[in-house]
Amino acid sequence: MPLTSSRGTSNVDQTDEVYGPLTSTALLRDSYAVAERKLAPNGTFNAFDTELKTPSRIDHIFVSPDYRVLRYAVRTDSYWTEREDATEEGSSQAPAEVRLKKHVRRAPSDHYPVFARLSYDKDAEAALPISPCKRTAPQKR
Repeated sequence: MPLTSSRGTSNVDQTDEVYGPLTSTALLRDSYAVAERKLAPNGTFNAFDTELKTPSRIDHIFVSPDYRVLRYAVRTDSYWTEREDATEEGSSQAPAEVRLKKHVRRAPSDHYPVFARLSYDKDAEAALPISPCKRTAPQKR
């Protein structure tokens, strides 16, 4: 069986009826479900609002059983833009030379990116079920 990985935005989360058939056979596994280590403090949709949190994962990485999923992560990185009314100020909790300004936290996309670190397990391929498809020799022309 060839190595398989599929990833992308399905816009359905892990509880949707469309998700079930993708992972209910031995052909594909959700990398989140089988990851040895997870860093997923949030789901994958944010609606461009960094203050929103959800357990829903609408972006997935599916892998065949011959992949070992070492790590899975939802990267909730953001960037900051300075507020127009921002003034420089200090803090009683920091040295005097530390200067702070108010900024607005922004998301670069309405979806957080998903990462998986995979390892190929050549022994897993031998344990996969044989396809029931009948194989025939190529026809001579």
